[in-house]
Amino acid sequence: MSFDQERLNELRLCRAGESGFQRLLAGPALLGYAAFSPAPGHQLGYNELKTLEVHELIMALAGQGQSGTDFAEAVAVERLATAIRLAAREQRWVEVGQV
Repeated sequence: MSFDQERLNELRLCRAGESGFQRLLAGPALLGYAAFSPAPGHQLGYNELKTLEVHELIMALAGQGQSGTDFAEAVAVERLATAIRLAAREQRWVEVGQV
């Protein structure tokens, strides 16, 4: 997976066994996107994304939003991040289960 902050509305994904990256674009089907841009192919900017984040926070505080990440999910994300850093430092594949 590849993400470039300068291309906020795009994610590049390369699946095992496939050659090259698939480009995944944000669009009005994503939560909150259509409020700013009802047509696909138009980008949201940093300020719109921050507005959506604040909206989600307010909804969660009001008991109407999605539940946040729990401790087990946070540990899993940290293990993945640790494996990525270790792989980069040692220039080798690292299984997440090894960390």
